[in-house]
Amino acid sequence: MNKSAQRPNRVTAIFQHSRLSFDLARGATLAQLAERLGRLGEAHGGLPLSVELRVPVDAAR
Repeated sequence: MNKSAQRPNRVTAIFQHSRLSFDLARGATLAQLAERLGRLGEAHGGLPLSVELRVPVDAAR
């Protein structure tokens, strides 16, 4: 099994005064991501200024 297929998605959210990174399950929906970012925004003074989502892909064979 390819190791990249096992890696979760990686999210980095930039807030006004902080930067947070966390793993997101490969099967997660955009609605689940938005909900999590909303909860984090409540704790960090508002919605993120930017969000980066890194999705691992399988290497070409």
